[in-house]
Amino acid sequence: MVDYWWAPFHDAKRNEPGAALTRAPWVRLNLGYRCPEAEKPGEVDTQTNVVRPSSGSCRHCSVPVVVSRDVPQIRLLAGR
Repeated sequence: MVDYWWAPFHDAKRNEPGAALTRAPWVRLNLGYRCPEAEKPGEVDTQTNVVRPSSGSCRHCSVPVVVSRDVPQIRLLAGR
C-alpha cells in the first residue's frame, strides 16, 4: 500500500493546473537496493499492468531481489 498525497498546484512545465490521480491510477513503483556481492546500488520496478507474479533480479549478480504477487495499491490522500 502506498499513500499518495496530492494538493492543487500549477504545472510550470506545461503552464496548466496540475491534475490529481484518478480513482484507478496506473502506477510504477521503483524499488532501490544494494547488492551485497558487488557492493553497488541497483533498482527494480513493478507496475500495475504487468502479469503477476512478476519478479526482478539484481543487475549486478542476477540474484532475485523481489517478487510481486499483488497489484500495488494506492491510497489517495488530499490536501485542503
